Amino acid sequence: RWQAHVRYVGPLAFAPDGNTIASAGTDRRIRLWDVGSGHQRQSMIKSGVDTLLFSPDSRRLMSAAYREMCLWDVASGAQQRLWTANGIAMAPDFRTVAVPDIQAGVLRLVDSVTAKLLHQLPEYRADLSPEIEIYVATMGRKDFRSDFSPTFSADGRLLMAGGDAGVLAAIYLWDVASAKKTPALINPKVFIPQGVAISPDGRFLAALRSDRKMCLLSAETGELIRVLGEA
Repeated sequence: RWQAHVRYVGPLAFAPDGNTIASAGTDRRIRLWDVGSGHQRQSMIKSGVDTLLFSPDSRRLMSAAYREMCLWDVASGAQQRLWTANGIAMAPDFRTVAVPDIQAGVLRLVDSVTAKLLHQLPEYRADLSPEIEIYVATMGRKDFRSDFSPTFSADGRLLMAGGDAGVLAAIYLWDVASAKKTPALINPKVFIPQGVAISPDGRFLAALRSDRKMCLLSAETGELIRVLGEA
């Protein structure tokens, strides 16, 4: 046990190698600690951090705050990359970053190391509020947030994001490598956008239907496979 931050400690993260803990606090600092000794290795200035995540090789650290994502070098504490936008998402393998541009209506896939633009996904839409109103009326809830943030599958192969094709606003799945949209989609008039999950093997989607039934869908086609029960 050791003193970590002045006042409060916020998010924590263990490095996959088990040797380092990252912490963020209200003292506007991200601190890296040696697990065995409790000694501080690095201290980086950054405020408002609500998420910390290490790369699989424990060499990089991602910090996320409101409208901002940073990538840090663990050994030196140097900031490597900075992106600013609403709903930025990092792939689990730390190779790709999804950066929304709401005004342009596109979702940019960027190489996290080189910052090179890999793909630009068209017809991006974060706000599904017209459809959300249906859920509020159906479920009697008043606290729904309308924005849907992009989500990578565990293997980084698929990206789930809101899109707009004509009059239909929906959640689509994209193949990250090819930037091709798959046939599968989640219709916000039928399923609750918030909380949709991709299975670890990328084969299935779990989504809450507007009648409060949890459903299992095919990630390849979007077809209903099984109704699991009431949430």
